[in-house]
Amino acid sequence: MGNPGIYIHIPFCLKKCPYCDFFSQVANEDETRRFLHQLQQEIINKAPFYTTSTFDTVYIGGGTPNRLKSSALMECLDILKKSFHITSNAEITLELNPECIDPEDLKAYEQSGINRLSLGTQSFRDEELKFLGRIHNARKNLDALQLICSTHVFSLACDVITGLPGQSVDDLQMSLDILQKFSPEHLSVYTLTVEKETPLYQWVQKGRINPLDEEKVNMLWKFAHDDLKDKGYSHYEVSNFAKPGYHSRHNSKYWDDSNYLGFGPSAHSRWGRTRFWNPPDLKSYLDGTYQPVYENMNDEQWLTERLMLGLRTEKGFNLNTLSIIKHSQPFFDTISRLNSETETRLLKVEGNFLKATPEGWMLLDSIIEELTEKIDC
Repeated sequence: MGNPGIYIHIPFCLKKCPYCDFFSQVANEDETRRFLHQLQQEIINKAPFYTTSTFDTVYIGGGTPNRLKSSALMECLDILKKSFHITSNAEITLELNPECIDPEDLKAYEQSGINRLSLGTQSFRDEELKFLGRIHNARKNLDALQLICSTHVFSLACDVITGLPGQSVDDLQMSLDILQKFSPEHLSVYTLTVEKETPLYQWVQKGRINPLDEEKVNMLWKFAHDDLKDKGYSHYEVSNFAKPGYHSRHNSKYWDDSNYLGFGPSAHSRWGRTRFWNPPDLKSYLDGTYQPVYENMNDEQWLTERLMLGLRTEKGFNLNTLSIIKHSQPFFDTISRLNSETETRLLKVEGNFLKATPEGWMLLDSIIEELTEKIDC
């Protein structure tokens, strides 16, 4: 466990994408102004409880954070730095979308201490971007990448979505090859999931869209795994690839049992064995009437979370933590059975760590479900 991190949720978008189930919405100027005031108040109010902690990452996500004026983001970061002890070499990330990037904003981001940009490119095929409901097109992606790279200031992370209906390996390769011309230090390759309460879910239910079958989805994921490893990226988490030294320090906190604080509506925090989060409700946040929800994890909940998050990573799950369960042998018997049922190993033990192989990562949900049934604290 390392230093804690800070997450700030900006819940505003220019347009809500049909596949997205993150808390975000289109807002007017008054709502934006009131949100910024409440966000600053939340930061100031929480700070006195964490005076002995030193934070080394800040992640501003959403939503579309760069929908806000750069001056507003700079003001929030300034208050954050005055309220919390943040290291001088902190990783400070800003998510941004290609359609809202301005050269003057990039200068302001640099001045405010932002040193990492996470760009939601998603695809370089216009038909895929249209299906995803994105405002930008491939040309906007290229313009944004050229502008960011011309500054020679920021570490760059980009997102790609796979598993779209009708998507082929050639389609995915096109997007990955174009990105390589800009040498982003980090890439996230997310498989499209059909989440309830989204328009995409309704389209699938009504038969308007046929999701890509699992075999093709896995083929695309495996292609990305092989292609990016050949290009010098470490596949350090199921959906994340990085060049040496450029893994996401902030996101790694979610996977390695570190503490983190979240600010803004729907933002989650974790401190020790306590999880707490703000309700996904803009009205109560703007009114200042929201009440965070708290949950204390017992041994079984904590160990289940460690297993679920650890197996997502290249590092794996620390088997020493099994010392708190009553009977560990059924857990190891399940590992042996899972490996015996497939031609290629799904799990491997290296030292004190249980790790998923690439083939195991493709079946991770079912593997975790079976292993968690053997946790009895």
